[in-house]
Amino acid sequence: MPLSPLGGLRGKLYALALLTSTAMASVVLIAWVAYGQIERLSSTLADREMVQIFDNARLGRAMSESLAQIDRKTRDCRRTLPAASEAAGTPLSELAARSDDQALAKAFTTLSESTQRLQEACSSVGKRWARIEVFDHALLEHIDHFETLISRALIAQSLAGKSTEYLDQIMALTVGYRESVLMIAKLLAQQRAVPDDKRIIDLLDDLHLRLQTMTVPTPEMTRLGRHMRDNVARYRVEVRALRDAEAAFTTVAEENRQHREAALSRMAEHDASTGERAGDFREQLMRLNADTARQIAWIGAAIALLTLAFIAWFVRRRIERPLSAVLTQIATIRRGEVAQPMSQDSLADEWGTIQRSLEDMAHELAKANDLLKVVVDTATVRIFWKDRDSRYLGCNTLFASDAGLQSPAELLGKDDTLLSWAAQAALYQADDRQVMESGLPRLNYEEPQTTPDGRTIWLSTSKVPLHDDAGKVIGVLGIYDDITERKHAEQKLREAVTEQRTLIAALPDVVMRFDDRGRHLFVSDNVSAVVPLLASDFIGKTHRELGFPDTLCEFWDQAIKQVFSTREPLESEFSFTGPNGETRIFSWRLNPDFNDSGNVRSVLAIARDITVQRQSERRLSLAMDASKILTWEMDFATGKLAYDGSAMPGLGLAACRA
Repeated sequence: MPLSPLGGLRGKLYALALLTSTAMASVVLIAWVAYGQIERLSSTLADREMVQIFDNARLGRAMSESLAQIDRKTRDCRRTLPAASEAAGTPLSELAARSDDQALAKAFTTLSESTQRLQEACSSVGKRWARIEVFDHALLEHIDHFETLISRALIAQSLAGKSTEYLDQIMALTVGYRESVLMIAKLLAQQRAVPDDKRIIDLLDDLHLRLQTMTVPTPEMTRLGRHMRDNVARYRVEVRALRDAEAAFTTVAEENRQHREAALSRMAEHDASTGERAGDFREQLMRLNADTARQIAWIGAAIALLTLAFIAWFVRRRIERPLSAVLTQIATIRRGEVAQPMSQDSLADEWGTIQRSLEDMAHELAKANDLLKVVVDTATVRIFWKDRDSRYLGCNTLFASDAGLQSPAELLGKDDTLLSWAAQAALYQADDRQVMESGLPRLNYEEPQTTPDGRTIWLSTSKVPLHDDAGKVIGVLGIYDDITERKHAEQKLREAVTEQRTLIAALPDVVMRFDDRGRHLFVSDNVSAVVPLLASDFIGKTHRELGFPDTLCEFWDQAIKQVFSTREPLESEFSFTGPNGETRIFSWRLNPDFNDSGNVRSVLAIARDITVQRQSERRLSLAMDASKILTWEMDFATGKLAYDGSAMPGLGLAACRA
């Protein structure tokens, strides 16, 4: 809003000139010139220095956001593959265009180009890891297929009564191949950050040599072995390529770090230069005031003491105090004390405009801080931060509630020995020291905690180091979540599974569970009494993949499909000829297993051996038929036996009668 001619600083200067004109015209002229210079310098502060300060603040905030975005998108190239559309260097190029400092703009441009190279190197590493995972899965699939072929051959040889010694040796070699592949996968998983490519290469070379020397009995196995050797060779090439990609990424990352430090250093120099200009302005203004006072003193020696006193009061009241208030507000904002209340005696002149502008900026910064506090307090996890001595510097409301406190302010300055979980204080502080001394985060580990009411709960905790502007570790930031219910649920689940397995093991029947494709999800251990296979051999395979007769496989497939489609239980009988040539009869009951949505997720089958029962029934039936062929009668008085075989002709036998 524009100021009235007599309401601003200019009007006050007019009034001062009128009051002093009666004493000396020269004093009025000098005062007018002096305070006109002060007004122009004030306008310079408002139009240039303050704008520069605000622009620097916005530029620094945008730079911090861009650097945080770069760190977030390149944090773990081995686990996530950044999208090409999410290039982290784009905002930095925009900052370069916004900066009026040529050196700073050049630093931003260089950092943007370096960030683009970092993104490309990160993408290359991610792709190499993805290809290695493909080869790893392919090798395991080949080994699974190889084991299936050997299992089928073993069953066929066993059923034919032939020796299986050679096939057993090949199966043992296959188990060794699987162990080597799993060891390679384990090394890759354990050392994903810095893979031990030498050890992995040695394992791959050893596996390739063993595959070359393997002799198999069938062409299909030979082809599969050749595919496995080719896969191992390509696997080895990818591991070497990964090492080169990792080295390139490390080089580019170091280069990016140097460019980042250079940009931050130039930004700091730019901020310091702006601050120096503001300080120079203050010194100029103070010098001008001193010079003006001296001139007025020399020229206005004859002026009455009252006039001189009035002028001095006016200068202090209307110039020095507002200027001091403005500079104090600037210093307060630079220190980050945005929540501190501003002066309430704002003027209606240009000084008042500057004050109100500063107050508006402080208000916006305070709202940002309040928003951050709201985010922290409304988070569903517990958040806290400590200093180097593991004393609490702050926390959110949920954490304070867990500690039995009314507000986060009650926690300030305390350590863990003064809280309800004092028994775990040494453990927590040891974790703090580990994170601060190593400078590395510790993520998602479980630990106990004693609540204010004496209960013991379980937490999933993560801690990261806190750094100052110089990169020095000044404390630790932590978050945790209460996982007690999950731990109890996991324990109950383990107990239920153990109880279920105990009950199944006590049953004489064979218990199985199938999915909708007829694959075994579970088989009781007593299946080994029926077929020469272990329960673990069945898991994930169908009867056909295990080498059972086609007619029997067709019977089982149809029965399982019927239960899935009708959602009704099914009872049936089937006969099975074992490896020893003995035919056994089983009673099979299939029951649908429903999920929470009411859909059939699996079929539970219980097979009972009823061979003895059926044999007994057959003998009884034969005995009943025999009783119809011949009837007899014993006379116990005479000891004579009378019999009637009249029914025998009907059975094709000669009739007989006594």
